[in-house]
Amino acid sequence: MASLLLELSFNGNSIGKTEEIQDQLEEFKRKWDSLLAKFENKFFVEYKDEVWVLAPPNSSVEIDTSDSAGMDKGEPNFSRYVFKFLENIKEMNGDSDFSFGQEGLVKEFYSDIITFFNIPGVSFCATVSSYDGYYSGTFETYEDGVVWDFVFYEHEEDDDY
Repeated sequence: MASLLLELSFNGNSIGKTEEIQDQLEEFKRKWDSLLAKFENKFFVEYKDEVWVLAPPNSSVEIDTSDSAGMDKGEPNFSRYVFKFLENIKEMNGDSDFSFGQEGLVKEFYSDIITFFNIPGVSFCATVSSYDGYYSGTFETYEDGVVWDFVFYEHEEDDDY
């Protein structure tokens, strides 16, 4: 399997003001404690009085499929569980013809994010780099999975060798 580098950045991944959602956040964490631990407890990020999923604004998360290589033994692995979070595919649009090689999370997890925090979902801008080029697009979560929407760009050949 080829290695893919994923860069996620802020788009629409705030779930609310820390003070306003504290009760829902604690209830969600209690319900999903064992799964959130698999993300090495980095699924939620508090930044400037808001809670974000995976990455606050003006920052990004970079992970490589090689970080999650090998058999899934159920141990915490941030990279593997980010890929699992994105891999429960509801719909693929555009040039979304790649995979991270992981089984997606249970649909109830996505549904609970939406209902616990009363939001339409979370979304990320993303760049996925591969050997031949890169994909640029978005991941958007819904109650029953993730919609991928990407455009593929080939690496330009450099004739100046």
